[in-house]
Amino acid sequence: MTLPASKRIVLGRYELFDVIGRGGAATVYRALDHTRRDHVAVKEIPVGHEMARRAGAEVRAACLLDHPGVVRLLDFGEDTHAAYLVSELVEGDTLATRYRSGDMDDGDVISALADVFGGLAHAHERGVTHRDIKPGNILVDHDGRAKLTDFGIARIVGDQGLTQTGALVGTMSYMAPEHAVGGRTGPFSDVYSACLVLREGLTGVNPIASGNQLETLRRAGAADIPALATERPDLPRRLTAIIDAGLARDGAARPSAGQLAEALERSAAGATPRAFAAPKTPATRAAGQAHALRPPGRILCAAIAAATATILLRRFSTLDPPMVAAAAAGVGAAFALVPWITTLVAWTCAMALLATNAPAAAGLIGAAGLVMLVPFRRRGHLLAIPMLAPVVGALGITPVIAGMSGLVTGVARRLWVALSAAAAVLVWQLVEGADPAIDGGRLNGVWPDVRSVRNPVDVVDTVGSVVRARPSIVTVGAVLVAGAMVVPVIARLRGRVARSVGVLIWIAAMVAAIVSTGGSLEHALGAMIPGGIILVVGAVFPWQRLQLRARPPEAVTLRANMEREPTA
Repeated sequence: MTLPASKRIVLGRYELFDVIGRGGAATVYRALDHTRRDHVAVKEIPVGHEMARRAGAEVRAACLLDHPGVVRLLDFGEDTHAAYLVSELVEGDTLATRYRSGDMDDGDVISALADVFGGLAHAHERGVTHRDIKPGNILVDHDGRAKLTDFGIARIVGDQGLTQTGALVGTMSYMAPEHAVGGRTGPFSDVYSACLVLREGLTGVNPIASGNQLETLRRAGAADIPALATERPDLPRRLTAIIDAGLARDGAARPSAGQLAEALERSAAGATPRAFAAPKTPATRAAGQAHALRPPGRILCAAIAAATATILLRRFSTLDPPMVAAAAAGVGAAFALVPWITTLVAWTCAMALLATNAPAAAGLIGAAGLVMLVPFRRRGHLLAIPMLAPVVGALGITPVIAGMSGLVTGVARRLWVALSAAAAVLVWQLVEGADPAIDGGRLNGVWPDVRSVRNPVDVVDTVGSVVRARPSIVTVGAVLVAGAMVVPVIARLRGRVARSVGVLIWIAAMVAAIVSTGGSLEHALGAMIPGGIILVVGAVFPWQRLQLRARPPEAVTLRANMEREPTA
């Protein structure tokens, strides 16, 4: 919600102009730091509210922390109306939002909580506990990295004067049992709450939450949580065992945050989509449903699949137009429901059809395609990107291929999607030819030379001769893959000018790569500039609304009123 000009507040160097969140009595604003021309987040806590009394402790605690898994506190101040906490701005969503949207698979959840436990280990080593860990206090940026925020109820261990005896602070659904019964809390309480967040992400259910507050508090105090392996027997035993240990009733029996961070990092590094596939049981049905693609996305993917089927059938089959339309519609509908299985069946049928004309080429392309299909088993809708990539390449907007692939969350998944998309463009253009080709200019296809060829070696030699004569097409494919991997880095740049410059440098690097491998500068510019313009516009447009359009009201100075100036 953007603030009206008359309601904007200027606090010294910071201008508050956009509400990005609310929690209890606190309001979080997006703000502009006029000194650095950078954007920050400002949390406003009304004076007189109980939270304001803890603001000083929050500053002391958060200023001790500097870790990628923790949102950094940059400044603090107050006026006659409220206390203000200035922190780095993290572009993304809360983990609670990600859980609800189903935008994370099990590997993503484990990786995010590994970041959180790493931040907690850093905080605990400095004598700081959080005491309100929940999905709503964990931010996930566009690259899938998680940061723990809102140390509004954090306290330095041993500062007993901060809270009243027996006071319950935090969200009951994620409270450690000792916290729920008013006992002594500490780092072990944070470990319990974070493990509960992790367990919820893996099962889709919080075993403590209830529609009744008293029942939720009773469950929190009892901490009677079933072993994770009973609900997720497919997960590695070492992983379920350490999560169960983190949820032990006795705080002394729980592992440290550092131990959990190391265990989760190992699990995330060795995770495969199959290894973390949820069984179809009632206990995990919610988690499986959470990972389903929403209807608008299904419709878009179905349309892409239907269009791809239409192109292939019209090119390589003898079916009449009504039959082609009916078959393509069936493929699109099936892809919307079961994308991976549909693609596997359609690919097998397509290669069988191709084999009637080019048996050797069908065998080589079919085998390569099956290898590329395997990692998409649980994220079949992502196959829409490689399907769409040849069309994007044919339109002469090649960089958009990397832009599409770069939007995929998760490094391994993004890499595989980018490889598949680049391979789809290269294979299609090598077989069919293209004007313009992926590197600009014209490329004659090898289809006439590989038809009826039965020896795979001859096919490889034919394609190899084209590639050797035109190495820039392979270079562009590799650069597109590398470009997709750095798209999240460009997206995280603060300021539209910085993002635009990042895109321009990226485009210039691809042009240089084409020219350095024998491509002409004219063709390279023709291949890269149109798509580059689209990406530059995409980098600039969402930020136009942040322009200041009115003179701000009179400012108060944060630093002049600070009780203690923190170090970033």
